[in-house]
Amino acid sequence: MLEEFEERFKNIMEADINMFQRDLRLTALMTDLEKAYKIPIINDAFFNKRNEEVMKLYRDVANHRVSVKNKNTS
Repeated sequence: MLEEFEERFKNIMEADINMFQRDLRLTALMTDLEKAYKIPIINDAFFNKRNEEVMKLYRDVANHRVSVKNKNTS
């Protein structure tokens, strides 16, 4: 299942779409990851350690959202 999410992430990043559309798709991907793997709302070191590959993908997706980057730099 993780491979499908990784492929989806790759397809989003390679798609010929504007930044707003990309952010929407990345946000939807994060939501789907949260549901599929029951990622806790609050950062949980124990969960993160047991699910390192999932959390790496989740952080990669989060870090590629432009709207989040702009908010953090203002």
